[in-house]
Amino acid sequence: MNFPVLLFSEFIGVVAVIRILSITPALKNRRRLNFKYPGREGGAALSIGVLIVVATAALVRVAGADIAQAGQFSWYPSLLGAPALPAITPAAIAAQIFFTAALVLIVAASVYLRKQPLLSIGLGRNTQAGLQLGLALALLTIFIHGKISLIIRGMAGSGTNALIMAVLTVVGEEVVFRGYIQPRLSSWLGDWRGLLATAGLSLAWWSVVAIGFLPLTGLALVGAIIYRLLLEVLLGWLMKESNSLLAPVIYHLAHLWVAFL
Repeated sequence: MNFPVLLFSEFIGVVAVIRILSITPALKNRRRLNFKYPGREGGAALSIGVLIVVATAALVRVAGADIAQAGQFSWYPSLLGAPALPAITPAAIAAQIFFTAALVLIVAASVYLRKQPLLSIGLGRNTQAGLQLGLALALLTIFIHGKISLIIRGMAGSGTNALIMAVLTVVGEEVVFRGYIQPRLSSWLGDWRGLLATAGLSLAWWSVVAIGFLPLTGLALVGAIIYRLLLEVLLGWLMKESNSLLAPVIYHLAHLWVAFL
């Protein structure tokens, strides 16, 4: 089946599964993430989001080659055709490890200094809801893309490398945007405004690398931006419905990985 059709089928399936599972006890009884001072928390989250976008743009100028190499995998810039798996070199892996470690450390430092629990980034509670939703969407994604038999038979080395890069890519991004920024902006601005503001910040973060280094022009660039915006909104909706970081992490990991199998 044509890859764009598969991608749209996946997104439609994700929406349907979220709607269906939203009536289950695990999701209906999830604990909402609230903050005592939503304005202060929202301002801090917005500042950190802008800082990360600006710092990434500066890093691209300093270490453009290595960042671009990692970005060929990490930013999955395709809506119009299936992406090809680039060579996953030690430099690309090192660049992605640096990205992930830096993002996680920023969040960890903020949470620690503000004496906040792991619940404030979507961990520790609502685990059942997050696992239920994330695993259901991961299985759906693997099935729609026809990768079940490939995974059962065993993956080649490239598939394992793609999984490693997918894990490195997803963890840092989701901890920052869905785990740290979205709950705080949603507490400050409201659920959907916070979700859309987070999607905008994440899209800007993606753009400073993708637009600068990936071969995207004209229709391909428009398709990439539309694809990325749709993905950001879906990931934010997963976080909203589950209040668990596990849901967007598991789905995003499966979504990114199967495209390169």
